[in-house]
Amino acid sequence: MLDYQNTAADLLGGVASAYALRFMGQAGMAMYRQFEADRNRGDFSILPELHSTLSALKVRDSMTPVSSSAAS
Repeated sequence: MLDYQNTAADLLGGVASAYALRFMGQAGMAMYRQFEADRNRGDFSILPELHSTLSALKVRDSMTPVSSSAAS
């Protein structure tokens, strides 16, 4: 028998994480594009922030578990 409330709760967390990581990735790419434009002008001032932001995103993405709700 399926427990729909538990299934919905499990799925909601995964869906929320997926959206959060997607939007964080889009923001990171926008920051990278800005860095490329600045770099072409010889301005590297955003590089430390870009590096730390994308490194943190990579760690967060790597630590996001992929779980399954397999019946025991």
